[in-house]
Amino acid sequence: MASRSATVRRIHPPKWETERPFLTGSALRDCAQAKGALSGGPYLGPLPLAIQEKATVEDALFALLGVRTSFLEHYVDDEGFVLYSAATPRTEGADVHIVPLLSKVLVLANDYHMVKEFVEENRVATAAGGYVRQALGVAVAELLNEYRGFIVRLEKEHRTKSLTLQQLVYHVQPSARSMALLRQIVEAVANHRGGAALDKVYKLAASFVGAEERQDMLAFVVGRVAAPVLEMTDAWVLRGMIDDPFNEFFVGENTGASPIDATDSKFWAGRYACVDDNLPEFLAPFIEKIFRAGKYLNVLRECGVDVAPVVTSIMNEERTHHTGSSILPIMRPDMADGITHMRLSGSELLSPDTGRRIGVLVNLFFVVASRALMKHLREEVRIVARLRSIRRFFLLEEGDFLVHFFDAAHKELSKERTKVSETRLASLLELSVRTSVSASDPYHEELTCRLHMDDIATQVSKITSGVKFDREGMNRGMGVTGVGEEKAITGYDAFSFDYSCKWPLKLIISDIEMLKYQLISRYLLHCKRVENELGKCWVNHTCVKAQLAPLRMQFVRSFALRNRMLQFVRNMVYYTLADVLEPNWRKLTAAIAKAETLDEIIAHHATFLDTSLRESLVSNDKHLRTLYGITQVCLLFSAYTERICGGMNAQSDPNEILDYMKTHKYQMTVSKFETKFDVKLKTLMDGLQAMAKKRASSHLANLCDCLDTSRFYERRAIIESAAYGV
Repeated sequence: MASRSATVRRIHPPKWETERPFLTGSALRDCAQAKGALSGGPYLGPLPLAIQEKATVEDALFALLGVRTSFLEHYVDDEGFVLYSAATPRTEGADVHIVPLLSKVLVLANDYHMVKEFVEENRVATAAGGYVRQALGVAVAELLNEYRGFIVRLEKEHRTKSLTLQQLVYHVQPSARSMALLRQIVEAVANHRGGAALDKVYKLAASFVGAEERQDMLAFVVGRVAAPVLEMTDAWVLRGMIDDPFNEFFVGENTGASPIDATDSKFWAGRYACVDDNLPEFLAPFIEKIFRAGKYLNVLRECGVDVAPVVTSIMNEERTHHTGSSILPIMRPDMADGITHMRLSGSELLSPDTGRRIGVLVNLFFVVASRALMKHLREEVRIVARLRSIRRFFLLEEGDFLVHFFDAAHKELSKERTKVSETRLASLLELSVRTSVSASDPYHEELTCRLHMDDIATQVSKITSGVKFDREGMNRGMGVTGVGEEKAITGYDAFSFDYSCKWPLKLIISDIEMLKYQLISRYLLHCKRVENELGKCWVNHTCVKAQLAPLRMQFVRSFALRNRMLQFVRNMVYYTLADVLEPNWRKLTAAIAKAETLDEIIAHHATFLDTSLRESLVSNDKHLRTLYGITQVCLLFSAYTERICGGMNAQSDPNEILDYMKTHKYQMTVSKFETKFDVKLKTLMDGLQAMAKKRASSHLANLCDCLDTSRFYERRAIIESAAYGV
């Protein structure tokens, strides 16, 4: 993830931190000595017992406030902390009970000094510490102020009633336990920041559940430490924004991507990511919904929608829906803006029903975000109408424009791909759409065209081999053996439709989904082109039958082959449109109508395309190549028929025509075409029948029946089996 802290101006601590060291406690560090090195000055041993105890209590009170003392030693330990020691040269010879009791008091003093150093280091939020450590430092500083007030009261009592060292030890025991707990908290977050620091504090506080004397303090600390993370969560789930200058939030943003330049699915999947290291344990069960809620609102923001009023409106509707429910108090709105927030107190976070509270709030935020986005998609983007527009053109729901386009662009599409003008094709396509019933489509201007590098069979073969394609169908990563060689193809084989998908439509129709649409579309266009060419073949045959009635029987075999080819192509187109695309489209529209989130729409749409590709045989490389080979035989036969019939029309004498047919080996050539067609079709039908049994697919079984309606191939197989004695 791209770092955001580099763009944030670092906030430096105030100058008096270094100019007035006695206010921060750093003066002790400056004059700290090696342990046992203290010498000179007053000694306790020669003093009377009463004076020893009074002087010791005064030194202990000074140490409890982090102030330099007369008889105690302060030193820097191996970990860099300034600590006090009661066993010093100046306390040698003192009464035997003084040093042990004084050592008990100094445990509190040492804990206080360690906690105070943490507070001084985290008074201001910096890139190294962040807001969470600052919040902990401020919370602990408030507790230390109460502690200092307590020590001042002890000092006052000592000056008025002369406290004994034993009494001092008794009075500081509760503070010692609290300070030890604060020291544990400080040590727990020593090498952590952001959500990770909050997680450490929360786990430590949760481990003390049941210790009533510490609950108030722990709830106070947890509430303060959690506040920055919960405010960031608020900004994410209520506004779709990441307000995280120090990279402490558990959702990270790749700031290098923008929705305008990013490529759909990559943007949706890659712009935001969950940062597990910053995820507190109590939010982990809800991270999926939190993450998606923020992404939904971010999509709305990128669409130019003012998120706040939309969220407020839907949230009020949701609260009204739960009137009388036991969860309504948890959904209480903030008095300032009327919106439910994620700002839980420390006692609420440490309560036994924390999971339930957070779950109610997260579910509310998720429902609000998803409904807001779905409302925008349905009413403003009109997602169903957009998908219907794509279906109209790519899946040939209304194909009258295609007839006009093929007629107008036939000359251009017949050229080699490298010689085809894509601009001219786009103009002819636009003209064809505008002069057809498809002109009523409100989004027909988004339709355009592309020329691919390969024909559809080669492209599918490369995809199944692992080669990736971009939107234009250009190859990337051509290291795949045997599939990187280009071959000359015509404009017909390279042509496909394309569609301009703008934000947020491109989240649903990504590059991958558009490629799937193009594969189905190219397959249908190829079949339609073959059907069109066989239609021209029928026209030529009709002319022959009309002009050469005496020789009609010479063309019977050719007529029959053309009819079988035409029946095959039409059955394949009908199967794809009626048995595959139409039922799957109905399932898609029904699923979208019930969908509650954008992710559900994306999943349903991907399922629709994957199922359509699989059932239409486009994604099956083996069957598609066989089918493509059959259509190539049909195209060659149609071209041959046009050439032969043109030569026949130039003759007038039937005998000359017979000689012309013999010279060009007409009957033998037709027989070769018939053999190739029948062999390839039989191979395809065998494969389809095997697949139909394996998948238990009634559609494929029906397709096999349609391809052999007259049982021609079944009877031929029986005859061939009988001939070989099978």
